[in-house]
Amino acid sequence: MVKPLPIASSSNQKNIKVIHELYKSKNYELYVVSSRYSFLEGRTNEWFKYYRLRELFKEIYINLKNEQPHLYKEKMIKRLKLNVFIDDDRPLLNYLKRKIKNVDLVSVSDQHEHFTRK
Repeated sequence: MVKPLPIASSSNQKNIKVIHELYKSKNYELYVVSSRYSFLEGRTNEWFKYYRLRELFKEIYINLKNEQPHLYKEKMIKRLKLNVFIDDDRPLLNYLKRKIKNVDLVSVSDQHEHFTRK
């Protein structure tokens, strides 16, 4: 049986482009904080391998304990002591804006809109 290849939607293609731009700048240490549940771990790893993104990140963190996505990302941002957090989920960024200070929150889907400056 042949596995279907992951397809990059236009929003995923935009995200992939941003990742490559950040990596090439050499100004950032890149991490993935994925709130996908544990049953998607294999598919998530396949996606990173297929698009050759794994080597661009220092570490990839996946929500293996199936925590609520917004709580998992909040916890990991604090644990990793991130300066900048980029996501394409506006409701999540609005939640984080209320919970986390001193982290630049950026929406990749809105021409890099900075949520921390609103």
